[in-house]
Amino acid sequence: MIALSGISLWDHVLAERFLGFAKQWSLMLIRSVVTFGSPYCIMRLIKCLEENNSPAHFASLWLIGITVFSVTETVLHYHLAWIQWSEMGIPIRAQLIMAIFSKSLRVKDSKDTGDKPEAINLISSDTLSFSKFTAVNYLLPFSCVKFLFAVLFLLRLLGWQSTVMAVLATIGTVPIHTRVLKQERAAKERVAAARDMKTKAITEALQAVRQIKFSALERQWEERIELCRQEEIAQMRNCFIAINIRSVWKVASPFIVAAAAICSYAYTQNEVSSSIIFTMIDLLPHIQGTLGMVPMVLQDYFAAHSNARRIESFLKVPEMKGILQTSPTRCVSFQNAHIAWPSDQTQKPKEKQASLPQRFALHDLDVDFPVGELSVIHGETGSGKSLVLAAILGEVDLLGGHIKVPSLKQTVGFVSQTPWLQNATVKSNILFGSALDETRYRKVLKACALETDLAALAKGDETYIGLHDDIFSSLDSHVSIEIFKALTGELGHGRTRILATHHVSLCLPRAKFVVHIKNNTMSSSPNVKMIEPRLESVKSEIPTQPHTSTREETKTRASENLKVKTTQSESEWESCKTYFSAAGGLSFVLIYILGLFGKELVTALTTWMLSRISSRPSKSGMYEPADVEVDDFLFETMSEFANCLIKLVIIGCIGIHKSILTTCLAAALLFWCAHVSKGYIRARKPVKRGESEGNAETLELFTAVAGGVSTIRAFGVVDSFMDQMHSQVDKLSIARRHFWIFNRWLGLQMSLMGIVLSTGTGFILLSSNSVLDASLVGFSLTFSMGFSHATFTAVNNFGMLESYMNAAVGIISYSRLKAEWQGGDEVPATWPSQGQVEVKGLSVSYSPDLPLVLKDISFSVGAGQRIGIVGRTGAGKSSLTLALLRLINPQCGSVHIDGVDISTIKLQSLRSKIAFIPQDPALFSGTIRSNLDYFQKVSKDKLNEVLRRVKLLSEDDNDKTGLFTLDSPISAGGANMSQGQRQLLCLARILITDPKIIILDEATSAVDNDTDSWIQDTIRNEFDCTLIVVAHRLRTIASFDRVVVIDDGRIGEIGTPSELLRANGLFYDLVQKSQDKEFVTRSLLNLVT
Repeated sequence: MIALSGISLWDHVLAERFLGFAKQWSLMLIRSVVTFGSPYCIMRLIKCLEENNSPAHFASLWLIGITVFSVTETVLHYHLAWIQWSEMGIPIRAQLIMAIFSKSLRVKDSKDTGDKPEAINLISSDTLSFSKFTAVNYLLPFSCVKFLFAVLFLLRLLGWQSTVMAVLATIGTVPIHTRVLKQERAAKERVAAARDMKTKAITEALQAVRQIKFSALERQWEERIELCRQEEIAQMRNCFIAINIRSVWKVASPFIVAAAAICSYAYTQNEVSSSIIFTMIDLLPHIQGTLGMVPMVLQDYFAAHSNARRIESFLKVPEMKGILQTSPTRCVSFQNAHIAWPSDQTQKPKEKQASLPQRFALHDLDVDFPVGELSVIHGETGSGKSLVLAAILGEVDLLGGHIKVPSLKQTVGFVSQTPWLQNATVKSNILFGSALDETRYRKVLKACALETDLAALAKGDETYIGLHDDIFSSLDSHVSIEIFKALTGELGHGRTRILATHHVSLCLPRAKFVVHIKNNTMSSSPNVKMIEPRLESVKSEIPTQPHTSTREETKTRASENLKVKTTQSESEWESCKTYFSAAGGLSFVLIYILGLFGKELVTALTTWMLSRISSRPSKSGMYEPADVEVDDFLFETMSEFANCLIKLVIIGCIGIHKSILTTCLAAALLFWCAHVSKGYIRARKPVKRGESEGNAETLELFTAVAGGVSTIRAFGVVDSFMDQMHSQVDKLSIARRHFWIFNRWLGLQMSLMGIVLSTGTGFILLSSNSVLDASLVGFSLTFSMGFSHATFTAVNNFGMLESYMNAAVGIISYSRLKAEWQGGDEVPATWPSQGQVEVKGLSVSYSPDLPLVLKDISFSVGAGQRIGIVGRTGAGKSSLTLALLRLINPQCGSVHIDGVDISTIKLQSLRSKIAFIPQDPALFSGTIRSNLDYFQKVSKDKLNEVLRRVKLLSEDDNDKTGLFTLDSPISAGGANMSQGQRQLLCLARILITDPKIIILDEATSAVDNDTDSWIQDTIRNEFDCTLIVVAHRLRTIASFDRVVVIDDGRIGEIGTPSELLRANGLFYDLVQKSQDKEFVTRSLLNLVT
């Protein structure tokens, strides 16, 4: 593995791969000499034919010489190709990937990346570019040596006057080469920048596609992505033009050099013989290769130099400091500690730090958590509970003081509020590298209330799913109690358990130690009874995790993963037709075929014209006007064809991209649940084959690990993931090595076939009894020697075409996804004016051939009423909210809002008129202002007022300690905010729109109790709207007008909370098993009184 310690990456690679470099350069020098053996033998052969007095066997000897030199040069070429990848490029990239991966497991898990390059880009792009240049590093000296030998050969062949003209012509082409390459490099950089912007927008849209559909923002996001795409297309067009200019110049420049040399020779000698012409034709590729290769290699060098700097800067990023000290008493303790979330700010100069936003930090922390007991950390939303847990793991910046923990490794378990799971089976995620103890494993499943859920999965715990932070996030009351009992029971006995939660009333009876965080510091007490009065008002809440499906949903979605397919098995021919149709249909195909013929015609006519010159009786040796006109016509035709092809290719790309974007954003939500959320990268496997599959799996593992670095380090399984990456990199390297084995074998076979063909052609011509024309022999040998290259290119291009068509199959399949029905009636702008909701006989399933998740649901909600939806985990509560927004369509029944059947109106009209916040709300990259006011129509004062209502902004305008302002940045998905803060911001967003109907699916579950009460009061008192709330936390809906109890997809009970409590039915059972029992009972009794 590469480890830089005061040396550059270049020096390290050179020292480690010195023998490989030595082999390459030695073989390069030998090949440079051998390369000119064949042109020399061709010259001597044609001279023998021109000189009728030469012995006949001399020509045969020179033909054998051509064969020997050609075979030798071919073997050297492919052996060099094998060395450059097998011993250089492939292992160097593998080492770089492992070094970057290893480093990523040791650096700070910081959202503030500063100038640090993205590791995923380093692995996918920079390592490939750098390793490619190290593999072909010899090409620059090889080109220079070849050019030197070519000049010496020209001096021997044409004399010094013509050689000087050739050198001067070469020098004259260099500035043009340089300018053309600079333009191409600048164009590619602009394309990369535009593509990055487009990719960022698409990635964010895919990650937040649920929120986009909930908010009816498909059209706005499509326009946003299309703007990025149009900029990319404009830059691609400029880039293609630059590439076209470079390609034409690559062909034209060696022709200019050769023409200058031949014209000079013809002028001084008054004739040009066939031996001169066809030797020059054989030398032309070497001159062309030099003129074309040197600037390209220099460009690759500068790119590799930039790649090396980026890789070095990442490998030299300071690693996570060992801030934890060993506790002699096995006690976790903080001693006057000052902690903050990891950031690169501490590594910047002080003058630069002054301009950076102030970091959130906790200070003056003094606490000793008791050994072997349960400790509870609580506080308001965003107070820093998770920061304390991260400090225990050593995942923070320690600004002062000391943190002491037990010294034993691999003795820590950590579960974050947003859980991190691997793309592996349920069992693998539970074991997480530990050996299987079947008895304990079964106890754990029971303790975590997973037995029923796993029974609903077709493969149980072998199902593939693409330390105590608030683990009760998406659990209803009875499941939370079961898990808490397990935490404090046999499985947790004797373990130090530190739990950050809002569920204080649930945890209080068993907790031996309680810590309260407020005003950036914390207070603690070992005696729980001393703080019980202070905790009396604290709400026990259930923060949310990503969408918790019902058990029926889990089963149906598991089945749907097997049934929902994108027509990836369609033939490559169908994909070809689709692409050609998007590019322009028959006209594209005809122009492309004509272009291929035109390219070959240029090559043939060039050689034929030179043959005419050599056999012309004229002594002038100069071109006739007709020859020049033909040349001009050919170059103009090539240029016009290239421009036309560029336009057609871009048109095809635009058409397919537009189709995919529109279809994906309009695709049914079930597709995204079944595919995108469970592994976007895995969907690439059918698109790529062989090497690209290994590359995709490597990137998949790296991307997955990047999201769970703190968890991996906490469990002490870094070595295990290093082993996994070793296996993936080995797989990638083996695939790449096999590709080059095949490539080398195919190229060698084709080249040897060409040599045999040209040798056979030569012997047939020489054995002919007729008088041979030297120009005809030269023409025949030149074309026969090019056969191998043409054959190899054809086979190689066919393989590339097959690979591209495989990619097209996967890409085009996305444009054929079944989209949601966008038709329907328009509704008045004032709809809904009252907010009445009536559900009649609603039955819903996720697919017509799957079981129902809602069965004959009927209820009504009056205008301005507040109704709560409750039930056990898996009852179907969230499915009901999705049906109200037509995210899943009913099998029977209907939903009417203000008398309008929602199945008859446009989706845009429906979803834009209803405010909905799901369990896991998504935010978009930008600022708080852009997330609150997407269309930028609301005043600053109103935005600030809404933020105050949800407690994200201080009531005091002069208070500068607040964490947020309207211009505070938000990363994609809201990754730089806590779960509770994301929910509050989404609530603020709907408060601005003042809708008539608000649907909340556990939308306040990750906020503290006071904030939740504040929000409920705000909605009730200031907004004349209908409120439908799905809640596990019963105290949230205790004061609502009515409650609907869902049981196994049916309505079990419906009525006012007090009526249902007195009925001793399902609602009564939920209250009795809830940690809110006393609060709910007391509140309802007071209401009745």
